[in-house]
Amino acid sequence: MTKHKISDLLDELRSKEAYIRSDAIKKIIKGKTNDEHIIHALNHVIENDPSMSLRNFARSALDVFGIEHSAIEEPAKIIPVIDSGTPKKADPVEIDHLAVFRIIWGVYILAFFPACFCATQAGYIFDGGDTPENQMLYWVLVSFPITILISIAGSWTFQGANKFTATVLMLLLPLIHFFMILLLDQILQ
Repeated sequence: MTKHKISDLLDELRSKEAYIRSDAIKKIIKGKTNDEHIIHALNHVIENDPSMSLRNFARSALDVFGIEHSAIEEPAKIIPVIDSGTPKKADPVEIDHLAVFRIIWGVYILAFFPACFCATQAGYIFDGGDTPENQMLYWVLVSFPITILISIAGSWTFQGANKFTATVLMLLLPLIHFFMILLLDQILQ
């Protein structure tokens, strides 16, 4: 296989879209492409891809070549084939989104417990009388732990389905809830 095709396959394996990475693995298996750079890229997919099915698919591609995952060393740098005479742009630094999501989930789980305590104490708001402001504050306090739970469950679900935007939106729910509290407080004053 030519260096140009290998370079294209490597680019496809680095794609953000799971279906493109999957197609690249299919091409590798079909073309019996066991170049050392391809093998290293498949190992990278096995270790780092957010999709568990693609990790398993990459592992099965290595099995086709009779190579075990742990027995691979990093190859020398590949020089990309350049068609237009202009150098390729360097790949931007990739952020481990799953690690960031886990930190946010941890913070939300820790915030859940004080929110639950506040929700259990929300009934004391009516000691000063039943006013519309007290009603609003009561429902805000009672609904905040529920918002946290919906945010955590929804973001776990969307992250598992590789829906990045939906995951981020679900993670923003408690913050939106908090800012709505601040906005309503300003409006009612």
